[in-house]
Amino acid sequence: QPEFNNFVDSFKKTQDHAALAFTPRVGFGEAMNAWAVAMQKMVNGDDVETTLRALAEEIRTGL
Repeated sequence: QPEFNNFVDSFKKTQDHAALAFTPRVGFGEAMNAWAVAMQKMVNGDDVETTLRALAEEIRTGL
């Protein structure tokens, strides 16, 4: 189990005041979903450089 340095406690205290703020752009939702999938792959052990290169290509293709 990794050490989170009170991340969970901090998140619980601030989550009611948190919001995602951004300027909507075409493809933003798809890029965020692809990013989340890539992050999960890396957390589960996939090669970081390979995963990020594939993510960048996927996002570029989608734009």
